[in-house]
Amino acid sequence: MTESSFYPISLDEIETKVARKNGRRNGWSSNGGYQFSLPLGQCLDNVKEIVNEFGERITRVDGDIPADLSVNDGDRFLFISYDQSALTHGLHRYPAKFFPELPRWLVKRYSNENDLVLDPFSGSGTTNIEALLLRRHSVGIDVDPFSRFLSKVKATPLDESELKSTQERLLRFMVNYQPSKVFESDIPCFPYRDNWFNREIILEVAYLKKTIEALDASNDVKDFFKICLSSIIRAVSNADDNCTRTVIRKKLNKRVYPSDALKRFAEVVLFNVPKMIEFSQRCPRNVAAIFPEDMDARSIRYEEENFDLAVTSPPYANAVDYPRTHQLESYWSGLANGSLTPLKKSMWELKAFRLTNTSNFTRSE
Repeated sequence: MTESSFYPISLDEIETKVARKNGRRNGWSSNGGYQFSLPLGQCLDNVKEIVNEFGERITRVDGDIPADLSVNDGDRFLFISYDQSALTHGLHRYPAKFFPELPRWLVKRYSNENDLVLDPFSGSGTTNIEALLLRRHSVGIDVDPFSRFLSKVKATPLDESELKSTQERLLRFMVNYQPSKVFESDIPCFPYRDNWFNREIILEVAYLKKTIEALDASNDVKDFFKICLSSIIRAVSNADDNCTRTVIRKKLNKRVYPSDALKRFAEVVLFNVPKMIEFSQRCPRNVAAIFPEDMDARSIRYEEENFDLAVTSPPYANAVDYPRTHQLESYWSGLANGSLTPLKKSMWELKAFRLTNTSNFTRSE
């Protein structure tokens, strides 16, 4: 640490903490799925029938779902997922998303390599990532700008040397943080900003945002670090960390301290860079995932019979208010700067559309 550092931040301590987490990360197996860390006494090769407390027979599948799994009308399944934070799936929290094993199974079962897969309500891009890893091209469509930005970052492989060198420079800038380096013009203006965040945190996040934008790096690499920054926004705000809506609960008595944003950002970067490197190594270079900015599920401007498979989640009316859930992240990412009402209206219209049109996105076996 240099004498000019504003906070006593120890990268050695943060690296030790992250190393312990990374030691428990999942790897990749040669059969096209992840290599899981299962509890002692359990094996991966288990598709078995169980009986619940009500006497109902259920097929339980742990981990990867066999492509030839027998499925009949009336069958009930219990899928146990181990991949929700593997590779780039865990770069950023996103509510009500697919567990990766499900779209992976559907893509393997109903498509072939080099086919084109569509997710018309792509959310955080889980289907697109799995399609990439299985050598299928894909298109992810979503009305939410934050969803498209997050999905693009998660599905874009990066150069390892550029990623590591940029990380090193970025963490060096972080350790040398000075509030005096942040100007009011560096801080985004959005509704109730000073209620959502303490002043010290506003300056720290603005400094990190400014530093990322000024990096001598490709836009894809900078976008990756922007998502790393976005992933800590809720935690360093005054909002409840465990609520899908963004709300401040005074009874929660949440404490956020000076330097929290800097430390959390360093931890997330050190944790996520290896995930992105592993994803990039596994991702074929001759396939692509595209996230159009000028479409939504009501207006998919591709030719008829263009897609080989469509995979999307079941319809639901009002389970998650996504614009409200990600409002702070959207403001800091520059994807929103005022009222979220227009986006919320579009989301509600799409939910109604989804309820009446999901059957159009199915394909018989």
